[in-house]
Amino acid sequence: VPEHIDWCALKSLTFVDMSQNFLERIPTTLACATAIRVLFLSANPGLNHVPKFVRSLPSLKMYAQRSSGLTSITASDFPPSLEWLIFMDNALESLPDLSSFPIRKLMLSHNRLASVGALPRALEMLSLANNRLRSLPESVRTAARLTWVVLSSNPLLDD
Repeated sequence: VPEHIDWCALKSLTFVDMSQNFLERIPTTLACATAIRVLFLSANPGLNHVPKFVRSLPSLKMYAQRSSGLTSITASDFPPSLEWLIFMDNALESLPDLSSFPIRKLMLSHNRLASVGALPRALEMLSLANNRLRSLPESVRTAARLTWVVLSSNPLLDD
């Protein structure tokens, strides 16, 4: 990403897609573009973490970082405004408690998830296919707004 971009001057910028650029880092000055609602950083294998500035984007609704080799995430990686979270095709082994977020769409297929923390009450769409889940959190069973769920290719046990 060219260093000479003045992200702070881009006050109306709402959509940023930096996918498939072999990036290892994202300029922290991108945090100045506080109107960003959608940020895609997918398929950047050298970017194997959620950039710290992501949590400081107050308008962020949709975040995707597919196929990046992520092994872990924390709830503190994200701003409280987040509604869509897409981490398909990574190496995540566990998912933190996301119950305090207004997340409606959570896409986590093709990871190594063996456990899932509490899920958001607003959840409508959930993809956990192709993971290592043996059981589901109670929050999946009680998610009143959940209309779409994919659990295929997991070693789920009857409980």
